[in-house]
Parts: sequence; C-alpha cells; structure tokens
Amino acid sequence: MTVISTAEIFRVRAGHEWALIALDDVTGMIAIESSYGSFNYIWPRQHRSQPLGEFVTTCDFDYFMGKTRGQRAREYDEDSTRRAIKDAILLARRDQCSTKAQARDAWDELENIEEGLPRDLLAHEIYTSSAILECIGHDDWWHVIQERYTPECKWFWKTIWPAFTVAYWCRDGLESPLLAI
Repeated sequence: MTVISTAEIFRVRAGHEWALIALDDVTGMIAIESSYGSFNYIWPRQHRSQPLGEFVTTCDFDYFMGKTRGQRAREYDEDSTRRAIKDAILLARRDQCSTKAQARDAWDELENIEEGLPRDLLAHEIYTSSAILECIGHDDWWHVIQERYTPECKWFWKTIWPAFTVAYWCRDGLESPLLAI
C-alpha cells in the first residue's frame, strides 16, 4: 500500500520552545507535537470555508484548545471554586435568600473544609454540607466548581502559536496581513 502525504510541515522555534506542526488540507488534519505537548484535530473541508492553515490561524483560543486538547485543555481550579462559593453565599445573603446566620454557617463550613482537596473530594464536601447547599442552592450547586486552562495551553498559545501564525502567512515570502493588525 502506498501512502502519499499532502501535509505541509512547519518547524517552529520560539526562544527555547519548539513545535512540529503538520497541516493536511486534504484531510483537514492538524497534528502538533511541541515542547508544550500534543495538539491534534481534524477539520474536514465541509466544516470550514477556507484552507486549513488560514482557518486554524484565525481560530480563537477557546475554540482551538477545546478541539485540539478536549478535556485535557482545562484543570480544576480550587481557589476560584472557593471564591465562587463565597460569592454565591454573599449573593444569597444580598438577595435575602438566606439569613445572616445561614450565610455565616455556610461560610464557616467552607472555611473548615480542608484545602488542597482534589475536585471530587471538594465536590463531595460541598454536596454533603447542608449549610452550604441551603445557601447556594441544592439544584445548581455544581456550577461553583471552577476550571482554568492548563499552563501548557496558555504558554503554547502565547509563545508557539504567534510564531507559527507568522510563519504560515509568510511561507511564500509574502508579508503577513496579520502584521498590520
């Protein structure tokens, strides 16, 4: 069986960071191996209206990371989760959905939950706390669990992606239309 690749290969360096990026416009595949990890996806032609390279270099961060990294793009953020619970307690008090005593009990219970717990254990602690659930609500309590993008995703986008974008748009010796932005 003979396989012929139609992929364009880009070797990108940004300081000490690196990436090998393959774009196959026929299949819609982007395959990236980098010092920040792997980023891969397939965008078939019927799902985009322009060549693959043009398409991916104009994607925004959230969309690109959601597609190329999926669940691996985000991680649990305990500090933001605790802050979101406190904000929900304050909002419940402000909206008069809880008494001062109920809000104080919920706040104290949150403060008494051990710090550094994994996501599942903190969620269990919230779910089993009647004081917290009374304040923030029994139905939508899981909305307070917060996530953030991994440092690898953020740094890839900040260091490698701009270098690749310029390399892609200037690959034929043309001046990048993005440089004028």
